[in-house]
Amino acid sequence: MPSFQYSAINAQGERVEGSLEALDKKQALQQLKAKKLQPIRLAPEALGGSKGRPKKATRKKIQSPAPVNRPATEPKPRANPRKIKLGVALAQPFLENLLQLHGSGLPVADSVQLMQKRLKDPKLQLLASKLRNELVAGRSLAEAMRQQKSVFSSNLIHLVEAGEATGNLKPILENSLEHMEGHRQVTQEIRSGLSYPTFICIMALGIGLFTITSLIPKLQELTAQMGGEPNGLTRFMIGLSDFAVFQLPIAFGVFAIGLIALYRWRQTDAGRMKTDEWLLKLPFGGKVIQNIELNRSLSTLQLLLHNGINSVEAMRLSAYAVSNEVLRQNFLIARTRIQDGASFARAFENADILPQNDIDLVNIGESTGSLVSTLERISELHKDQLSKRFKQLTVAISALALGLAVSLVALLILSIVFSLQDVSQSILTN
Repeated sequence: MPSFQYSAINAQGERVEGSLEALDKKQALQQLKAKKLQPIRLAPEALGGSKGRPKKATRKKIQSPAPVNRPATEPKPRANPRKIKLGVALAQPFLENLLQLHGSGLPVADSVQLMQKRLKDPKLQLLASKLRNELVAGRSLAEAMRQQKSVFSSNLIHLVEAGEATGNLKPILENSLEHMEGHRQVTQEIRSGLSYPTFICIMALGIGLFTITSLIPKLQELTAQMGGEPNGLTRFMIGLSDFAVFQLPIAFGVFAIGLIALYRWRQTDAGRMKTDEWLLKLPFGGKVIQNIELNRSLSTLQLLLHNGINSVEAMRLSAYAVSNEVLRQNFLIARTRIQDGASFARAFENADILPQNDIDLVNIGESTGSLVSTLERISELHKDQLSKRFKQLTVAISALALGLAVSLVALLILSIVFSLQDVSQSILTN
């Protein structure tokens, strides 16, 4: 009888690994379900393994899945021997092609192999080749994607892992693509919204630098030649000119050094936690970040619950959808509360994840048995709040940039007028 190796999660939230005998994969899944185990990975045991002797199960606390050790010498893909840099922009088109083939009934390995042959984009072809090598070596799609972290996010990999374990890979891919498209639209909206204030800021900075480094010194020189004394406004502009020429480069250098030091400190655990805490407290920006994270995590949670993932595991995977370390820790705290038997509403309230209005909605959703649809609704509410906050932020930045530009032009005009008056008085006096 064939043997299957499995990795699963028991009722205590621990990861259990072992092997069992079954006629096929379906019967193996039924055996795991009877043992109250939530499968993460189930694959036929390699030939030459011990038959008829089940492997002793080992337990360990559930962690983020560790990367699979790769062979010392990995064969280079033949599809494209040139070195091509793979990036996150490839994830969406790759998943679109994979969903098209796998959704029509083709197995994942065959879908990736067909993509390797038919795709015209050399980067996508190389990516498909790398993933196919991993699949041929006996790894799951999630494990293969984990070897390409420059392309696939940790959240996406965990979702694919859950989809493979429950046999719901197709809906997982569909919803992941929807989220990617939504994220792309939000990013495009942010870029287009910030383009005008950015242009205004650049123009204001250019006008200011030209004024205080070129025009004002000439006015000062002209006034001195005529024997006049510069007025207060002109002296102020001259001071700005001296600062721009002598002190501003030093200030920029100190600022750049500070940014580099802050970036390196952020790479540490303590620095990441502290800077993420600061980001959440930013005026306007903090609410924008919070709405982005809640929209992403709650949509992931409702997707996992809808596809049959248990509450504890769904909360763990949803935590990986959060990039802000403070909010991620709050999600993990809520997961612990749920594991101890608390409801979602009470867990979210104790972990300080959602505002009270959202917690009331979650409580109603649990009471009426419509938690999944309620979470989806809350996610959409935070998406709408994100759009509203972003519009407010864009208006504030635009007004500030426009005010700065107008102020600089006004100061320039006044400085020129007063300087010309001083010159005129000097001529009349002489």
